[in-house]
Amino acid sequence: MVYPVVEAESRVGFGKGFARRARAAGKIPAVAYGLKRAPEHVLLPAAQMSLIMRRANALLQLKIDARESLVLIKQVQRDRIRNIIEHLDMLFVNEDDAVTIRVPLRFVGQSYAGTVTSVENYSVAVTLQVSQIPEALVVDVSGLQAGRRIFASDIALPDGALLVSPPRLLIAKVDPVRRATQESPPD
Repeated sequence: MVYPVVEAESRVGFGKGFARRARAAGKIPAVAYGLKRAPEHVLLPAAQMSLIMRRANALLQLKIDARESLVLIKQVQRDRIRNIIEHLDMLFVNEDDAVTIRVPLRFVGQSYAGTVTSVENYSVAVTLQVSQIPEALVVDVSGLQAGRRIFASDIALPDGALLVSPPRLLIAKVDPVRRATQESPPD
């Protein structure tokens, strides 16, 4: 597969002050680790990373000092008030490695007329090869009747993927629509 290539700068400074100056310059402090390699502290271009991270479980080719390595974004620290990414943790991986990640669920369709679908969980944990990481797993609720429940074990997984979440984890349920009752005025 072809992954986006991101030019990273080696980071020598640490601490809150250094991180603030880096973010002000349009860089995101990050660390990449794994595969029995020493952790690498880097600075990434904020604009490019914001585009890449629109996809959950994003994979990218990290280019550090003319070396390219495949990495999986593992954790994102955000400042919700200023709407910026403060720090990234990335995991060095190989395409044939198996990883355990949370994959988002995408719900499609509409349940039976007169019912409402309540979503209880928006992701499930699975173990699968890096090259098979989907953008989302599809959950079809088309035509489901009231009282129907969808559990994690009901979700179709890619070939070779193993469900890590409990099989009886409630994903969604279909309930009848409750009609509002009019109260009669007191006598």
